[in-house]
Amino acid sequence: MKAILRRTTTMLCAAVMAMPMALSVYAFDPNDPSGVQTDTSGVSLDNSAVISNEPGSSIGGGDTDQTVTSSDYTITIPATFDIKNSGWNEIGEIKAGGTLEEDKKLVVTATSANDWALRSGENEVRYEMMNYEDDSAPATSWEFTDLPASQSIGINVEDYSGKPAGSYTDTVTFTASVTIDNPYEAANIYDVVSFGGYDWYVINKRDDGVTLLMKKSFIKKGYNDEYVDVTWETCTLRAYLNNEFYNSFSDDDKAKIALTHNTNPNNDTDDYIYLLSTDEAEALDNSIRDIGEYWWLRSPGGSSDRAVEVYPGGRVYSDGYAVPYEDGVRPALNLKF
Repeated sequence: MKAILRRTTTMLCAAVMAMPMALSVYAFDPNDPSGVQTDTSGVSLDNSAVISNEPGSSIGGGDTDQTVTSSDYTITIPATFDIKNSGWNEIGEIKAGGTLEEDKKLVVTATSANDWALRSGENEVRYEMMNYEDDSAPATSWEFTDLPASQSIGINVEDYSGKPAGSYTDTVTFTASVTIDNPYEAANIYDVVSFGGYDWYVINKRDDGVTLLMKKSFIKKGYNDEYVDVTWETCTLRAYLNNEFYNSFSDDDKAKIALTHNTNPNNDTDDYIYLLSTDEAEALDNSIRDIGEYWWLRSPGGSSDRAVEVYPGGRVYSDGYAVPYEDGVRPALNLKF
């Protein structure tokens, strides 16, 4: 794809006290400061707004007059619709047509200028964008791997009875881009990838997945809450990573995290999220180990109330530190393809 393309949808609401709000939404050319609906290359604004990755591609997503040798797609989003009430309102479909290269996917995202609120002065009406098939959770990103495809969407508007009269508006920007269907499979060792809102190093690749190590420490915690004899199996940091931290990921992301069998000097464990062992850390390039602060490994230290740490500078300190010390935490996990 030559560039990321955007289309905006403006949400307007004129309200009168003691009368229902009438919310109308229409698309316009964001490059036209007058706001007048005009036709532009690749965009049709009468019944729908179309985003195309090639100027001159057919507006309705039909055949082009050239041989397709790359990802040539057309995205259609709703251009005009009325919100008739608070609660669920279906607003139409996101439609994707054209072709995609092998191992590529088309990603469409929606962002709100007002953080998903219709605003009039200091007053606001909150709303969420959702999929028609599952209106129990917000949906602001859609992926298409097989074209043509479509997704019915709607918005869930909060109860606005009692809100002051005014013109409540928001601007939603739809962004379309083509990416690798599996960016982790395409990554090389020590490449940085994004997963679950964090940056990770790829430290191992297999036919069925990759091993990720968080690029930086994301929190400072003790290996164990109390100064007692403890192992990786029984420490509170393992419980935190495999419960609270693991459950902070979305259901889709959790489904990609493999249960990993870890070999330990005491008892082996099965973990979704874990810390590296001494051997695993020492196998890394020093530039990956060195994050300028201390961070925990899961291996036991020189005594049963200590655990191994990595020093600033990247050296693995095998004698370790007392387990209540609050030092850096760099989780590792295995993603399955």
